[in-house]
Amino acid sequence: MATIRLSESCKVPTLRLRNGAKGFMEVTKVEDIKISAFVASHYIGGKNCIVKFTSEDREDIEKLPSREKAILSKYLRLPEEALANALAPLPPKKTVPEKLKATAKKATTKKTAPKKTTSKKAVPKITEDE
Repeated sequence: MATIRLSESCKVPTLRLRNGAKGFMEVTKVEDIKISAFVASHYIGGKNCIVKFTSEDREDIEKLPSREKAILSKYLRLPEEALANALAPLPPKKTVPEKLKATAKKATTKKTAPKKTTSKKAVPKITEDE
């Protein structure tokens, strides 16, 4: 689900916006309100609202009606095929390279023996009388 909230430049504390067939919703500067990707597409580019899509919205963005896609692509100056990537980018993969994994395993399994300490031998003092 996409989220919407009021921008800091908005002069009113709350704003009632149309939420599709569900009626109206009150949007504030403090709380993010979850809305569908279709409804969120209507508020992109507004000065009073901040709309954020998640990676879960990619499929919904691709299923938007052609009229909505045309309006969004014209506003964002992108081809319709690139809308999903621009609005809801995929999160970066958290992968660890194989070489790093191998060295990490070696480091955790390697056990070191305690160091043996040797005492220093006492050196006899030489006096000048001798």
